[in-house]
Amino acid sequence: ENDVLSGRGGTINCHPGNVRFRNLVVQYKDAYKKANTRFEKMTISDKIVNTIRTMNPPGRFLAQIQGSWVEIGNEKARAKVSQALREKKVYKQAEPVVCFVNNKNDDATSPSASRTDS
Repeated sequence: ENDVLSGRGGTINCHPGNVRFRNLVVQYKDAYKKANTRFEKMTISDKIVNTIRTMNPPGRFLAQIQGSWVEIGNEKARAKVSQALREKKVYKQAEPVVCFVNNKNDDATSPSASRTDS
């Protein structure tokens, strides 16, 4: 539920972890824009990555590779966060996301089954 999924499309955007992720990005976007150095910007990105990873249950940054969800690691997670902070699109805090429930059991967008404690 706190996992951040890499990818595009409505299913990814509607994932609860991605919604939380976007809300965190909104909270830090102004500070990121005002940061003067790469170090300051990296610190903000790290803060978001660490917030996701220390949620209960801990969130992971996942990408789908050959049909399986795999952890992308801190470097790629930080790059994903930094990209989101640089994006021009403006998200409002707690912006409602219109999501449609798919009645099919779509394992392709459900990383929960592949959770590993590593």
